[in-house]
Amino acid sequence: NSVVFSSDGTKIASGSSDKTIRIWDVRSDQCENTPKGHGWGVNSVVFSSDGTKIASGSCDCTIRIWDVSSGQCENTLKGHDSVVISVVFSSDGTKIASGSCDCTIRIWDVSSGQCENTLQGHDWINSVVFSSNGTKIASGSNDCTIRIWDVSSGQCENTLQGHNNWVNSVVFSSNGTKIASGSNDCTVRLWDVRSGQCENTLQGHDSFVDSVVSGTKVSVDSKTEQNDESLIQFPLKSNRFGRFLWSVPDAVFSCEGGSVIDPVNLNANILLLLKQRGANVVITPSMP
Repeated sequence: NSVVFSSDGTKIASGSSDKTIRIWDVRSDQCENTPKGHGWGVNSVVFSSDGTKIASGSCDCTIRIWDVSSGQCENTLKGHDSVVISVVFSSDGTKIASGSCDCTIRIWDVSSGQCENTLQGHDWINSVVFSSNGTKIASGSNDCTIRIWDVSSGQCENTLQGHNNWVNSVVFSSNGTKIASGSNDCTVRLWDVRSGQCENTLQGHDSFVDSVVSGTKVSVDSKTEQNDESLIQFPLKSNRFGRFLWSVPDAVFSCEGGSVIDPVNLNANILLLLKQRGANVVITPSMP
């Protein structure tokens, strides 16, 4: 139901209808741990920005916080009255937002496990995301709208209307000025956060759009040979995960037959990692 990379690109967490989370080591392709404890399927998993914790949302109506190293559950957050569809950490790792079929968003304090605020106004909630500075939450709902919430006050600042079917996924741009949304109406919409206006409607899908991501796009392709200064050319080591399209804050990656690279900072260390792993890398700007 859900897969996510750690911010350093070395681990994957996956959440399944078998009630478990699995933590995978990318370099070895091995499962390092299988955290268990949820009573029903796991719908959403997310790493904290420092990679030490995972939050998971489940059909058992709870959110669990796990220690990545040990696989042990550190806390179980209870309060939702129905299935938890989406969970997300704030960028500083101090808060978790959760969206549920009980038509609420809850904001939780990670240290105490206490619910700090309950946001109401939607129907069934499919997706929640923090802005990069942690001051806003965007949510997508079966009521066909996106809402923008102020984290401190819990007030809805704007309701974005335009989709004519369920909104399945929402994401902020890295600078927090735009939101992208994917819907069962087969479109992706790009919104201005300040005005709440739809700036563009992207059409082309023939069925539901279940997930959208934004940020710097890095394409890694072992089958492409090009002579271009923007490419770093090495034979790409394959692994059993095959082809991926994955995201972390501010980055999207497409990898064919390949291994994972650090998704956040393409600095000297990352270039070295790329060199060691082997890759053709193209960096192109995406949503600002």
